[in-house]
Amino acid sequence: MPPSVTFRPEELPYGIRWIARTGDEDALGLCLPATAEHKGYNYCKMNGQLRTLAPKASLTFHVKTGYLSAEHTALRIKKL
Repeated sequence: MPPSVTFRPEELPYGIRWIARTGDEDALGLCLPATAEHKGYNYCKMNGQLRTLAPKASLTFHVKTGYLSAEHTALRIKKL
């Protein structure tokens, strides 16, 4: 069964691919919902991606992860 990630683009406008293959790491993230790109604080600040919260404020993101059956995978592909 293939993995599935769904999220609300108005909350998390970026889907980041992350691959790490070093002496200490061997990992792959296919879709990591995010508020900004992975290029660091200064890049995000320069490109209007920096978001902050006031002290004691909160924010909720809606992310759903899981696995899709073959039937649900076919339905998702059909919608594309």
